[in-house]
Amino acid sequence: MWSYKREREKKIQTGKKIGAVLFFSLLLNIFLFAKSTSVQADDLATPPVQEIGQTEQLTLAEQLMAQEEPQIIGPKKDRAMRPRPRAMSGDFWVLYYAEDRNGNVLHRAEQHEQLSINGVTPAIGSSYVLQTYPSNKAPAGQKFSHWSLPSGLASWVKLQDGETIYYDYNMDRGRGVDFYIDKQMFHPDSFKGYTNGSTAAQLVNPHNRQSVIVLMAKFRGINDPTRITYDANGGSGNGPTGPTTANYGQNFTPPMNTFTPPAGKYFKRWATESNDRGYYFEQNQTVSFPMTQDTVTLYAIWSNNPPPTTRVTFDGNGQTSGNAPSAQTATLNSSFTFPNQGSLVKDGYQFDGWNTNNAGTGTNYSAGSSIIWTNSSSAVTLYAKWKPVVSNITYDLNGGTGRTPTAPSSATYGSIFVSPNSNNISKTGYTLTGWNTARDGSGRNYQAAQQATWQEKAGNVTLYAQWAPVRSAITYDLNGGSGNAPTNPNTATFGSIFVSPSGSPSWSKTGYNFTGWNTARDGSGRSYQAGQQATWQETATNVTLYAVWTPIQVLIKYHGNNATSGNAPADQQISYGTTYTMAGQGTLQRTGYTFVCWNTQANGSGQDYLPNQQYTMNNSTPGTMDLYAKWKVTTGEVRVHFIDELGNDLHAPIKITHKVGDRISMKNANNDSNVDISQTVNRIVNQYYRVPVFKDGANLSANTLDENLVEVLPNYRDVYYIFQGALTIKEVPTFDFGTVEVSAAKVKAPIDTIKDNLIISDTQINTRGWNLTVSLSKKFTNNRGKELSPTLVLTNSSNQEVDIQYGNSKVLESTRWSTTTPPQNEWNLSNLWKNNKNTFRMEFDGRTLPEYGDYQGELEWHLNIVP
Repeated sequence: MWSYKREREKKIQTGKKIGAVLFFSLLLNIFLFAKSTSVQADDLATPPVQEIGQTEQLTLAEQLMAQEEPQIIGPKKDRAMRPRPRAMSGDFWVLYYAEDRNGNVLHRAEQHEQLSINGVTPAIGSSYVLQTYPSNKAPAGQKFSHWSLPSGLASWVKLQDGETIYYDYNMDRGRGVDFYIDKQMFHPDSFKGYTNGSTAAQLVNPHNRQSVIVLMAKFRGINDPTRITYDANGGSGNGPTGPTTANYGQNFTPPMNTFTPPAGKYFKRWATESNDRGYYFEQNQTVSFPMTQDTVTLYAIWSNNPPPTTRVTFDGNGQTSGNAPSAQTATLNSSFTFPNQGSLVKDGYQFDGWNTNNAGTGTNYSAGSSIIWTNSSSAVTLYAKWKPVVSNITYDLNGGTGRTPTAPSSATYGSIFVSPNSNNISKTGYTLTGWNTARDGSGRNYQAAQQATWQEKAGNVTLYAQWAPVRSAITYDLNGGSGNAPTNPNTATFGSIFVSPSGSPSWSKTGYNFTGWNTARDGSGRSYQAGQQATWQETATNVTLYAVWTPIQVLIKYHGNNATSGNAPADQQISYGTTYTMAGQGTLQRTGYTFVCWNTQANGSGQDYLPNQQYTMNNSTPGTMDLYAKWKVTTGEVRVHFIDELGNDLHAPIKITHKVGDRISMKNANNDSNVDISQTVNRIVNQYYRVPVFKDGANLSANTLDENLVEVLPNYRDVYYIFQGALTIKEVPTFDFGTVEVSAAKVKAPIDTIKDNLIISDTQINTRGWNLTVSLSKKFTNNRGKELSPTLVLTNSSNQEVDIQYGNSKVLESTRWSTTTPPQNEWNLSNLWKNNKNTFRMEFDGRTLPEYGDYQGELEWHLNIVP
């Protein structure tokens, strides 16, 4: 602790800024000369802290503008500049010193500050109170500038930021006032005095000078370190070696005394004055350094009274074995070192020093540490403080695989511990049951993912995964076989010896033999041979063993069966129930015959099997299956087609079938579809076949077929005879409906003019007819995209009306051009319509007309041959 006895310096401890106190006296005829523009206090920034050794011009600060309430402007106590002798009535004082409402000084001389002040005081003995701002609002468009003094007093004084103050002390009437500037107006430890080139602590009678004085204040910087020395103050020996510097407002820890006390004396503390006055400090106790001067001497203060002592005893506080250290004596304000734990031991806990409370909630002291003993009690008991051992945990998968756990990575003795679960780790055929402090499981066990109390006392612990082999429950499936499935053995443990059930006469499956068991129905799993010992390797807790059935094998042998050359395909070994591909012909040949297939009988009366086709073996009797080549006489077919030039059949084709390789000639076929084939090598069709073709209603003469020889090929051959003729639309008309008057009623617009005709050209040489269809393929639309949806009505020569609408095809004159009508080259359908404008008209509801204008649409005509 430290203290300073004078009231003035006690205010320093508040941490408030202390301003430079500057009063200057001026008579009515003293002038203040200034050159600057007005600056409002609110616009002023705080300047930097003054550095040591610099000389700064002292200017006024912003303090008055920042006050929380109006300030009295005038001399106050001994902080003001004191006049010598008393200033006569009529003199004025300007106060540059301000306090807050609690009397605290708000400015410190170390900081260069600026102020724009409005305000002066009248004659000594009375004063005015000037507010920072008027209580009433300023008139519109104006703002507050300054205060004016009462009538008869000197004009107002306004000191601006950054002004240099010039003091003219040649007073009128030959009178003057002696005054001086008291350095105590500033912090005594930092103010160096005023200077006009040379430092002076006080300036006396400056009014006798004949020239202008420019005053500047010089300070120590607040961050400049103070140099510290130590004085034995009657003691002897070597004193402390540090700390040798300190900074104002920073932490400072006074050293332990190392001086030898005078005879019969005892060290008490440090003080800035040898008589235990000024600031004082307790050794080794950290405080905020309160001084700013260049140098400070700390004096050792000695006392006649020995410091009190305390008997310190130690308690093991629940130890399981050992003894606490012996009692010791501690001297007040002297160093005391705490002992270690001695022989004290507490299972699962580590010694953590000493505590003033047996619950550990008091003050802690580490073993081996030293403090300045400040407890003045005659006796103190310190209790051993125990903290539970914290074990660092690592994990060992102990033969398992996967990601080794890393958490929890530590556990505290006696706390709840949850060991890792089996996520991300495994061991084939085993299940994780927990963790053990020993690899072989002989240590302490912690069940996986379950809460347990951590009981390990070591700082580093390895937990080993504990694995139990999987025990499988077994069921049996005959897998398509018949009979009763076995029920034993019904369990097996991973890695143990297992004997699967052997076969039973009651088990059967058509086409198969029982051979053992498998973990998969399709036999893709692990197999266990029936009735044989094997190591159980299943890792599931429930396992089904499926009966394995081996299909019966059948050997297929192929026979040429009178082949004249080549070899039969190789034999095939086929399993019952499997799909296989029947062999092809191979290289077998038989003159005049074609290979057909394979047959189970040599005479072809058995079951046929087509070459290169897939079959499923369904022979459930093991052994050999003989297949014989099946042959047939080789024939070919010639098909004679009668078509028009468009490729349409004019008559059913004539079919002539004979042995492949023969050559035939088509000559004089008649209209009898029966064709007579002679038995000569070069065969001729000796019957005449005429196709009746009509043109213009007349029966055309028969066409004679060419007599070129046609070779008969395998399968069939097509021969085409083409008759000329065509059916086309040569010309289509354009209809103009003219101008139509639209009313709200239904509008019927007849054809105004017809451009071009509708002409059909028919040069077909057949007896088939045709018909004509028409549809509106493009809606009636004007040049702005507006659509009209009319119905076109066509009246034929039989007074039949046909309604034509968008998207719908209609048949026109469907009864006029039939197969019974004699053919002619051209048809002008326009001549068949009525010769009046109502033959073709357009109808629509005038109320649906989107807008007036020219509308155009398109018709699409289709000519269709009637079958």
